[in-house]
Amino acid sequence: MGEYDDIHRLFEADQEDTLRSYLRLLHPTDIAELFNFVDEAEWTKITRKLPAEILAEVLTELENEQITTLGEYLNPDRLVAAVDELESDDAADVLGELADAKTAEILAKLEDRDDIASLLAYPEDSAGGIMQTELCRVTEGDHVAEAIEAVRKARDEVEDVLEVYVVDAHGRITGTVALEDLVLSNPEVTIESLVEPIEARVTPDIDQEEVAAVFGKFDLYTLPVVDSDGVLLGRITYDDIHDVVEEEASEDLMASVGASSEDLVYSNRYFRIALFRLPWLATSLGVSLTAGFLLTLFRSFPDESFVVEAVLAASLGPVVMAMTGNIGSQAAMIVTRGFAVGKVDFGTLGRTILREISVGIMLGAVAGIFVGFVAYFFWQNEIRLGIAVSVAIVTSMTVASGVGATAPAVFKKVGIDPAIASGPLVTTGCDLLGVGIYLLVALVILT
Repeated sequence: MGEYDDIHRLFEADQEDTLRSYLRLLHPTDIAELFNFVDEAEWTKITRKLPAEILAEVLTELENEQITTLGEYLNPDRLVAAVDELESDDAADVLGELADAKTAEILAKLEDRDDIASLLAYPEDSAGGIMQTELCRVTEGDHVAEAIEAVRKARDEVEDVLEVYVVDAHGRITGTVALEDLVLSNPEVTIESLVEPIEARVTPDIDQEEVAAVFGKFDLYTLPVVDSDGVLLGRITYDDIHDVVEEEASEDLMASVGASSEDLVYSNRYFRIALFRLPWLATSLGVSLTAGFLLTLFRSFPDESFVVEAVLAASLGPVVMAMTGNIGSQAAMIVTRGFAVGKVDFGTLGRTILREISVGIMLGAVAGIFVGFVAYFFWQNEIRLGIAVSVAIVTSMTVASGVGATAPAVFKKVGIDPAIASGPLVTTGCDLLGVGIYLLVALVILT
């Protein structure tokens, strides 16, 4: 608590110089963290003491909602100065979080407004939404000396010249040339003789998750973005993909537990958080109540002589539910992750589902035999009860494996995040499936 008191003391009226000195010692990432500890009304006390280039870096480290709020406090000219320091992709990300009127006002005053406006037109989770337009390009007819000069000029606006892209007279990408080849080659050598083929390229409409898979597959540092005719539009760098991988992992984790985005879950908007999570819990509650109702049907065995068996059978229902729900959610999680990292696609889906069903049969057999013996020896030596629970577990775990493996593919096919399938939906659905199968098997064997 003392540390927080010290921070708040920096924002007192007579501590202006102390706050300025303190901010000079901090990295932009640390400055961004200050926004989490002070009231919104104090935020401009921080920004007023930051040079435009530092404020620009701080903006890229803030949460989306913080950027939106801060945009309302900051003077438009101050925002213009800061955004002007950013690369096009970061500038588009910041402007995309501001109110539309504020975005239009800032955009009109920027020198590279056309590039940023084109990026804002793409969905933020697409290749176009995460690419930057700053890059180094040379044409096929250039000589090495001209290409080296182009690299020097590009260095003024490109933070890291990782690739030199080669284009034809129409701007279509034809390959890359390595920096070491430029340095070591004769200045009069033409670029055409040094061109290396492009390993991969993407169009701006490709989802960012697919872009991340391309980076992983080819072990890339940069990836060119081209239009349908092959004209070079921009590039995506490895640091952008690092952010994408972290973002997608967080989204999948949140979706798998029936939550919303990380921004919402970790905010202070309690009502919105509860409202968003309520439907998932309500669905789980409804399915669980249905499963509980099915368990009560064990009392409806037609012959009174089976009352004991009915009670004993019902007591094992939760065991069947747990095993069925667990293996279903395991299969769903494995297939969901497979889609995310490119290990599973619709071409290999049949083989994947068959594998999960086979694993379900084997695990179901082990669990079924074990539970069957336990039921026989510890539940009054009822051999039929042991057989019933064994058959039910094997059957339900096998079916649940198939359902769990298929659900993510169905969700992905209809355009819904497959991570949803690996959470409460599959778990509670398989619980219901397990109880239903157990009831049918028990009615056949015990009556």
